[in-house]
Amino acid sequence: MSHVTRRALGAATVAMVVLLAACGSGPRRHAPVATSAALPFVGDLRPSVHDYESADREVDGAGLRIHGRSSPSGVFLTYALDPRQRYRLRLAGTPLTGGPILRIRFDDSTPTWRPAPAGEAQRVIPGARTAEVLIYGEREFSYQLRRVEVRACPRCRTDADLRREILHDVRGLGRALSHDRKKAARLILDWSARTLNFAFDPTSAASVNPELPGMTASEILYDLFRTGRAGVTCGGASVFTSKVMRLFGFDAFTFNFGDRAAGLTHVSVVVPFRHQGTWAYFFFDPTFNTTFRDGSPSGRYLTVAEMVRLANGGDVGQIKLDERPMRERKYLVPPGANMTGCDRILSRTRSFIVCRSDPFTLGRYFEWSGLEMGAAGYTPDLTGFMKLVRAGILSVGAAPDPAVSDKFVTELESLGVARATT
Repeated sequence: MSHVTRRALGAATVAMVVLLAACGSGPRRHAPVATSAALPFVGDLRPSVHDYESADREVDGAGLRIHGRSSPSGVFLTYALDPRQRYRLRLAGTPLTGGPILRIRFDDSTPTWRPAPAGEAQRVIPGARTAEVLIYGEREFSYQLRRVEVRACPRCRTDADLRREILHDVRGLGRALSHDRKKAARLILDWSARTLNFAFDPTSAASVNPELPGMTASEILYDLFRTGRAGVTCGGASVFTSKVMRLFGFDAFTFNFGDRAAGLTHVSVVVPFRHQGTWAYFFFDPTFNTTFRDGSPSGRYLTVAEMVRLANGGDVGQIKLDERPMRERKYLVPPGANMTGCDRILSRTRSFIVCRSDPFTLGRYFEWSGLEMGAAGYTPDLTGFMKLVRAGILSVGAAPDPAVSDKFVTELESLGVARATT
């Protein structure tokens, strides 16, 4: 929610809009028009190459230049794999014109979409017979494909490995999953909030936010956070946490809200639970490792609807914060940046200063942003936060069952929270 968080969030929101726009009916495949021998493929595995609608291809000194002329159009690359093995896909290129999109699908699984990379993109392929890569655009585009490689990677870790790791590391989670699902979600939130890398500068977060919707939870953790490659702000933290929640059967989704005109926005995670035959929705916020309780930090969980009703009635004081420490969390700050958020420097890399900042709570955010919030008419406290929740629905990520997240939007609208206009 800080100034840097809001700027990074804008990049994430644009990327998600692009991805959603690409999620229409599945592309039709056409007969191959060229062999892969002349294309920039590395390694022993070579794909079959097919056009999608009408696309021009030209091999030059930098690789393969793809020009999609129709709307939509692009190129399919399809790999035949051994399902007993794991592989790593690496693809490098540069967008030239238009808005090229990278779509990846393994076997008959649901595809993932993301902007075609300016640089390198990676995916782990877990036990699939086919990997289908599509570089395309919804309108005319050009893309320079420099390198594509698929190699066996027996040590690459998957979501199944991550789920086992979390179950091993988080005491009491296995029992909570069977006996108290809200407690289980709170334990998962605590693990995620402490584990992710947070970025105090938006440029580092903005560089990876477009990648996140098309990555798995394990890829984000092992390839971005554990390697120290990048950190995230509230948008990326919420994408990661919602993906981790889904590993354990929660229909979690992201909720982007606030006052866009004032530049005060935030992204959190909403976790739905069935209650008396209907869905009840709760905030599980990974940026501040916070949930919202009734009357005391150990009280019952308040639904988002109950929080809005309390705020509408002027009774925000009934909402209490269950905030938990995040001493293990690493914060990444570019060299030369403002170090106000850092309490203790842990290490330095070429790209980042790695530090600790504890406690990084919602209350501490209010202290840092009081003047900015006040200038926009928001008090730097929970009352101001709830005013931002009611200021507008900027976007809602789809739940695994989209009807669940759609109902959340309908419920908020019935309480007077409107969809923000662009």
